Amino acid sequence: KSLIFGYDLISYRALTFIFVIFHFWILKKLQYEKNFELSFFVLILISSSFSFYAGQYVGYIFSSFVFILIFYLIKRNYNEQYNKLIFILLFLKIYNHLVNIYLVVPVILSLFIFSNKKKFINNFLLYFLLPIIVFYFVSIVLTGLAVLKVPSVDLNFILIFFTENYQKI
Repeated sequence: KSLIFGYDLISYRALTFIFVIFHFWILKKLQYEKNFELSFFVLILISSSFSFYAGQYVGYIFSSFVFILIFYLIKRNYNEQYNKLIFILLFLKIYNHLVNIYLVVPVILSLFIFSNKKKFINNFLLYFLLPIIVFYFVSIVLTGLAVLKVPSVDLNFILIFFTENYQKI
């Protein structure tokens, strides 16, 4: 099949199911009752969109796993030991889909309320805000270069083109 399609489709589907298993692993670590796990599994299976998402690799199951992992880390965040990792995961959520900001902002606010303010601000700036600024700046520049259809990818040409067309980019 990889000769026909150019990539192994089963590998992409396997990734989705691996992250479904990771969902249950996190639920088990959170020590929920087995009845809850079973009902959660049944609800997922009868969901009309699960078969669609599981049949293709579109990233929604991975995205929900990241939120479950964030929830797990927040629940185990004694002495703010996981704040850095939580901020990195929150950055990934926003960078992956900007609409996740509606879910990320309440998490950040709750972390702010229950954390040491000085430590929170340092971690927030270094592990959340700085990566967002850097990655979105690079994304904006690359999108601008792509829209302007740069004729050469030589680094010297790109730098000169960037300085000359900064406003258009």
